[in-house]
Amino acid sequence: MMKIILSLALICVGIPQAGAADQCQETACVNVYTSNNEIIIEAHKGSSTAKKTITQVPKKPVVKATPKPTATPKPTVVP
Repeated sequence: MMKIILSLALICVGIPQAGAADQCQETACVNVYTSNNEIIIEAHKGSSTAKKTITQVPKKPVVKATPKPTATPKPTVVP
């Protein structure tokens, strides 16, 4: 009984994937995912495939401004 349920579940999971592959023949399909800290964009239209990878640009270091010392007058004693 468990084998029947498991096999039916696997068949049901496989059907939508086959249907999705058929849709790419008429329209465009776009897959976006990450791999090795890169964003991978794959676009399929008909039988052609275009693949574009985007690498992350390192951020510039933030330089914190140091406050400049200001002159303070020395206290003087007035007799």
